[in-house]
Amino acid sequence: MFARALASKDWSTLRSLLHDDLDFRGMTPRQVWEASADELITDVLRAHWFEDDEVIEELVECEVRPVGDCINLRYLLRMLYKEGPHLIEQQAYYRAEDGRIKWLRVMCSGSMPIEATPAEG
Repeated sequence: MFARALASKDWSTLRSLLHDDLDFRGMTPRQVWEASADELITDVLRAHWFEDDEVIEELVECEVRPVGDCINLRYLLRMLYKEGPHLIEQQAYYRAEDGRIKWLRVMCSGSMPIEATPAEG
């Protein structure tokens, strides 16, 4: 539900999934983030990661699996920017309390042009 709410920029549903006492940390290619539940929505997601004028075209993939005492959520978003289509992958690990996410760690790939091919290793 988290990834679907994010992909549709349904900020009120997303906020309802977060515990009021959220412990959030995130990492993007250029910055480390910490935020409360309200700050995550307004100061991180809406103001930096997925600004209101940016178009999320599609939730391309979404996988959920348990990892120890956490849940691992991996999702891939197709974005449409002026420069063309891009992909963003995020890996999240979370723990819930009372049915809401209380502990959340997110690592973001950053925006990657779709036409780019990964280097072979």
